[in-house]
Amino acid sequence: MRRAGIVVLVLCGLICLAGCRKEKKEAGREVIYMKANGADMVWVEGTGPCVLAGVTDEQKEMLAGRKTGDVLLAEISKIEELYPGNCYVEKLEFVREGSEDTLDVKELQHLRSMGWYVITEDYPDGLPLYDFSLVWGVYGISSYDSSDGKLVKTKDATHPEDYVTTHLLTGEERKAVWTALMNMNYASLPKEYDPFDGLRSEPNQTIELVLTVEGETYEIYCRHIALGDASDAPASGKDFVRGVDAIVKVLRDTEEWTARPDYEFLYD
Repeated sequence: MRRAGIVVLVLCGLICLAGCRKEKKEAGREVIYMKANGADMVWVEGTGPCVLAGVTDEQKEMLAGRKTGDVLLAEISKIEELYPGNCYVEKLEFVREGSEDTLDVKELQHLRSMGWYVITEDYPDGLPLYDFSLVWGVYGISSYDSSDGKLVKTKDATHPEDYVTTHLLTGEERKAVWTALMNMNYASLPKEYDPFDGLRSEPNQTIELVLTVEGETYEIYCRHIALGDASDAPASGKDFVRGVDAIVKVLRDTEEWTARPDYEFLYD
């Protein structure tokens, strides 16, 4: 009887081990892939968007051929409690092609507004859909409109038509402009705004920014404000001035801008 009991215990142990092995083998779960500009992400049911961390070169090669919405099988070892959290995987395999329609549109827009540029058919560069017009410079002599690419180096010239050109932003330029817009926190700024908090100078400058993001329009008008840079602005205005300066640098670095004549008039 004792030997029979031992045999039964051994058999039970083998069954338990087999069950454990089976559980370990099936520990992977299906996740939805999100191809992002500069990152690989997945949507994990019950957790939400996660950034893949610690992926191997082989896994990166597999992901390079995948599109947003495809279904992967992932064995996840850890997900950090962030938004989006870093998701560490032991194994990562392609399961089947999927559709980006399985992902929540508002969630994708929220991720893009945070700088996670998820690439879909309607968002080939991952950036939010946006257009802007900007007026800047001494007395507001320069301007740009991204919708048609019209770039005006100066309107203060004997022949102002010589200072007008066209430039449509490249993908990298659009990314740089959007980064500058995010860093200035445009959505929190008032329509009439003075980033220099009442500081005056002569000559002065005008900045007018009209921005449309995903169908919502933001207007920021800084008229006849001090002529200065971020170092002259109080803490509350530094981010805005830095953002405008970053956008202006993108425009001034274009071939079309540098091909225009030098300024005819200077201001003391």
